[in-house]
Amino acid sequence: FTEIAVTKLDVLDVYERIPFCAQYELDGRRTCDMPPTAALERVRPCYETLAGWLEPITGMHDRAGLPKEARAYLTRIEQTVGAPIGMVGVGPERTATLL
Repeated sequence: FTEIAVTKLDVLDVYERIPFCAQYELDGRRTCDMPPTAALERVRPCYETLAGWLEPITGMHDRAGLPKEARAYLTRIEQTVGAPIGMVGVGPERTATLL
């Protein structure tokens, strides 16, 4: 990927803590890769907990203006997928997009 898009970031405004799955456990071993469909019954997601921000972000105009916890969440996504986030949706309107 050259970059990814994150939509509906604003729906996480109400959570104190946000579970984040960056790895899976399959047959006692952890992996960052999505296991094959045939193995899904044996897979367990491994969650880490990230801090929520508990404040509305709808109406924000740039990523730097987001609460530090929201920025940390986005950074964790970038680290996990290995690509930068080029677009962030922060509300229901088409214009509620940070580029």
